[in-house]
Amino acid sequence: MGYFANLELEIMDMARDLGDAQGQDAETILIISRNLNVAPEEVQRVLGEDADLDEYDGQPDELTEWMDFDPDC
Repeated sequence: MGYFANLELEIMDMARDLGDAQGQDAETILIISRNLNVAPEEVQRVLGEDADLDEYDGQPDELTEWMDFDPDC
């Protein structure tokens, strides 16, 4: 795995360990930023993307199901 992929995983793990997996607390972001020597904006970006991934469950939505069933609708 590449350096940045490992860094992203480490940021997510640290946020979960600190009890703020979504990165809502500015203090959490600063702690992670200082410990990993990464810009706070980068930590926010990674945690924001992680939150977006958690919302997707891999299942198609209702519109996609209807379009698969009947493309003419």
